[in-house]
Amino acid sequence: MKKIPCIIVIVILFSTPLLSSILAEENDTDLKTIGSEQYESGYRYNIQGWIYLHIEGEPYERGYQHGYLLADEIVDTINRWSNVIHNSPPLEKIKIDHDSPSYEKISNAWWEFCRSRAKRIFWNRFPDEYRKEIEGIADGVKARGGMVHGRDVDFVDVLASNEMFEFMTRFVGAPFKSFHPLKSLFAVLKGLVPTGLGDETSFIRSFLSAPPAHHCNGFIATG
Repeated sequence: MKKIPCIIVIVILFSTPLLSSILAEENDTDLKTIGSEQYESGYRYNIQGWIYLHIEGEPYERGYQHGYLLADEIVDTINRWSNVIHNSPPLEKIKIDHDSPSYEKISNAWWEFCRSRAKRIFWNRFPDEYRKEIEGIADGVKARGGMVHGRDVDFVDVLASNEMFEFMTRFVGAPFKSFHPLKSLFAVLKGLVPTGLGDETSFIRSFLSAPPAHHCNGFIATG
């Protein structure tokens, strides 16, 4: 079955009356609405830990509303994916301090590695509608001042953060072929962590010994 790219990461509601009815109950101790915010035709609000987002319009407009209203969450997601490299077996045993300059450099190097390959593998496979929406998301985040690793968020960040689970599955297979991406990652990290990573083969084996990446198993949309 052909895989369909999906960029829905939250519950999306398209019913304005539903929003009104929920807001009317915000004094209910069991259903408290917080964080209500609006931008053009889009709006968001939070209930019991869930973020509800309404967006409408053309693809770029929908994306811009999405990025503008969820800028903080999107930046947080990108930063978390950037830092996940430190949980890999080769780096976890080194235990680099979070406040160390090396920690940020490694996170940035890993994220650039993910960005470049996500763009190469996935970008041209997306329909034009989704590409415009992703570009809108990035511009919306940028308009709110969203930055990662000292620069503005761009569409490749948004693309990569949405394809990370899929991207991580690309590491399996024949890991010791000459073109395997982990060889490139090892070369980059070796320049930042001269000791502790071991040799290339050990690094790749250790990296692949981690549990396999999870899969997105569903999403909810209403209206």
